[in-house]
Order: sequence, then structure tokens, then C-alpha cells
Amino acid sequence: EGMWHCYDITVTNNATGEKSTIGVNTWLPLVKSKKDARYFEVTKLQEGRTMAVRSLAAVKYKVVVYTGTESGAGTDASVYVTMYGTFGDSGKQKLNKRMKNLFESGDADDFILEFVDLGDLQKIHIEHDDSGFGSAWFLDKVDITNLSTNRTWNFPCNKWLDKKKGDKQIGRDLLPMA
Repeated sequence: EGMWHCYDITVTNNATGEKSTIGVNTWLPLVKSKKDARYFEVTKLQEGRTMAVRSLAAVKYKVVVYTGTESGAGTDASVYVTMYGTFGDSGKQKLNKRMKNLFESGDADDFILEFVDLGDLQKIHIEHDDSGFGSAWFLDKVDITNLSTNRTWNFPCNKWLDKKKGDKQIGRDLLPMA
């Protein structure tokens, strides 16, 4: 089994730019699954630093995508979302499920995504790759719930994502409803 040496961990608060370094100085085994991962308990840190380290914990988000009911609203294209929060962003995530026809007219498709805590969601970017027959898509809205806190953000869209309809965009930045 492979090992790597971790000298320290630097945590950056993306909201303030403040950095905190935690001395680790230990050998860690390379693991293949999350259940075998090694966790560190942080003690004797200022409250703000402890909060920053907590934000490194994995958080599950439930993403529900609502396709509109307009004629031809569904899409066969691949759909991607990027979530932006006060602690960072999710990176571009493909929304897919095996053996399920997604993003059909009037459907609500849900996905569970997991990454470090993003903090308070500020916006999302949602797009499709314009692939497949009938790639035009009418997106009604997206709801995202942090399953650790049960906080939900609603991102209304109510527009076409299509190179021929509406404003001819296949990607959109959406802001949460106040």
C-alpha cells in the first residue's frame, strides 16, 4: 500500500483570503475509498479557523432540475452545473443517471453531488453541450439543498438554452431567489 507524507495543511478562507496552516507531519496511507480515509481533529484554534477547517468536510447537495412544459422543452444533450459559494466552487459537474432519460418536458430530475462545503450559494452556472437530436432545452428552475444544513436555494430560469431559440445561449448564470 502506498504512503505519502503530509507536512501541513493550509486552509484558505475564500471570503477573506485569510490562510491558516495546521501542522500534521505524519505519513498517511493512500486509500481507495472514503470509509478508509484518515480524519484529523482540529483543536486549540481560533473559532474562525475552526470554521474554515470544518468547511473542508464533505457535504452532500441535492440538486433538483425542473424542465419546463413548453412544446419541445426536453433535451437529449448532456447537462452540467457549477455551483459557486462563499467558500469556493464545485467545478463543472455532469448531471447524469444510468438508465434514465433525463430532462424531459415537465420532469423534475434530482441528483446528489458531494464535495467540500461551498458555504452560502451565490450563483450557479448551468449549461448543456448541444449534443444529440433535439438539444434545445427549456429550463424552468433549479433547487439546491445542502443536506447537512437542510438549507435550500432556488434558482429560477424560465428560459430556453438553445442556439436557435430565445437569446441563443446554451449556458446561463442563475442567481438565487431572494
